[in-house]
Amino acid sequence: MGTQIVRREMLADGQIVCYRFDTLGTQAAEEWFTDVTQSFYDWTDGKPFLMLIDVRGADNFLSAEAMMRARQVSGLRRELTGKTAILIDKTESAENLILFTDKALQSTRAREVFDSEAAAVEWLLKPE
Repeated sequence: MGTQIVRREMLADGQIVCYRFDTLGTQAAEEWFTDVTQSFYDWTDGKPFLMLIDVRGADNFLSAEAMMRARQVSGLRRELTGKTAILIDKTESAENLILFTDKALQSTRAREVFDSEAAAVEWLLKPE
């Protein structure tokens, strides 16, 4: 990806796609959308798409662009099973982020919010 406001890593021997955000602004939303869309379409059919979104380093005020792109991503490849874990900083208020993930996104894949990366990874890897 272009700049370093969003970084992609593969965790758990390539089973989890992890995005780490420095901001939730417009540029980050565009970079993430471009990369995650490609990841969705490159993903192996039949393999659950497991994604960890780490916003601990970002302000957790969602830009309008981030909300729009998240809604679009939640509707991609509806046939693809999987889960998304959102990792937040427990010392900061994340009510707007939690409300958005619970109410505004399509329920095509399970989502949970965590304040521990280990717990998020464990949940992602746990078979449904």
